[in-house]
Amino acid sequence: DKVTVTPDQFYRMLDEQAEFPKTAQPGPQVFESLYETLAGRYDSIIAVHLSQKLSGTFSTSLAAARRVSQQSGKKITVIDSRTLSGALGLLVLGLARLIEEGRPHDDAVAEAERMLPKAKILVGVRTLKYMVRGGRVSPMAGAAAKVLNLKPIVSMNEDGESKIFDKAFSQRGILKKILRHLRTDARANRVRDYCILHAHNPKDALAYAAEVESVFGARPAFTMDISPAIGLNAGVGTVAVSFLLEG
Repeated sequence: DKVTVTPDQFYRMLDEQAEFPKTAQPGPQVFESLYETLAGRYDSIIAVHLSQKLSGTFSTSLAAARRVSQQSGKKITVIDSRTLSGALGLLVLGLARLIEEGRPHDDAVAEAERMLPKAKILVGVRTLKYMVRGGRVSPMAGAAAKVLNLKPIVSMNEDGESKIFDKAFSQRGILKKILRHLRTDARANRVRDYCILHAHNPKDALAYAAEVESVFGARPAFTMDISPAIGLNAGVGTVAVSFLLEG
């Protein structure tokens, strides 16, 4: 991902190849090797992973961390973010800032745990075609959505599982509904950071960024093409907004 295959190459292959790609988590040895290297350079380690309800990565990382911690005597904390993508990125950014402030390991971990339920993501899915191909949505449901021109807005629940948060019937409708939800959250809570994500759709991402900036009164922490590991299911053209609330 973005090392030997660029997003341009990936999304082109996604539409051209008959076989639908699948993701695979890193093996235990990958984590052990990484933790051993980090333990030799740092006083302690904090790892933040995508929701364990979506991947076995967290469990594999946790098992490797325990083995390396016992061998090295270094403290290693593995956190289930209960989210993914940009929301996970904002949690890592917030944690990095705490470490830069000089917060001790346990204080930084405790604050990160408090941030977890404050990290939100709203994903505007342009088409269910890719979710159908990947087996996450039934062909019948996909066909019905196509007939109705139904476009779901996907989010995460408190347990770290994906859910249909809302729905719209056009790209503009998706943006309007996302903005409505953002205004509601912005009135109730101060937004610490936010970001704009897209699956090979920089034009719409820029349009989203301009609209969301008018709601939050600040520029996004970052705008970027999401990992193809997520884009393969969300589908080409998807645009999402992630934000981290104060408190």
